[in-house]
Amino acid sequence: MKTSLFLIGFMGSGKSTIGRMLAAPLGLPFIDLDHYLEQQQGQTVPALFESLGEEAFRALEREALHALAQGSPSIIATGGGAPCYFDNMAYMKTKGKTVYLKASPEELSLRLKPELGNRPLLEGQTKETLPRFITQLLAKRSPFYDQADIVVLTDGQTKQDVVRRCLLFINT
Repeated sequence: MKTSLFLIGFMGSGKSTIGRMLAAPLGLPFIDLDHYLEQQQGQTVPALFESLGEEAFRALEREALHALAQGSPSIIATGGGAPCYFDNMAYMKTKGKTVYLKASPEELSLRLKPELGNRPLLEGQTKETLPRFITQLLAKRSPFYDQADIVVLTDGQTKQDVVRRCLLFINT
């Protein structure tokens, strides 16, 4: 690939897992935007979110996304909210291909229940309130996610199936 591949989707959709699996067959480095931010700032994403507030965090995230997109072609897994702020989605589409890893609210709830307490946006959520919270936030974010060059449905698919679908898209 001569351009970057941006993996977008809700938290828990598999962006980092699929990104790592795509790196070898595509011969590209994998970069997790959240981990990149943590390394650059010397704090975890939850700590950055708490100390800066969401608005300043999103601005920092945008700067990091632009810096990575201007570098060598890579597979970049964005944070779940990154495509929804500033011009991030349009910018990614000018710098490479975008893939939306789409999972249903029910599937995301199952994946994220063990993460309660570890993700800033899930703060205050319980196992009972999580499905409704995901459905509401997904409704706000879907208009951005749906702009991706390809949408890969992940419900009921193995990781290998999702990787195969991504590779088919990339190679066409």
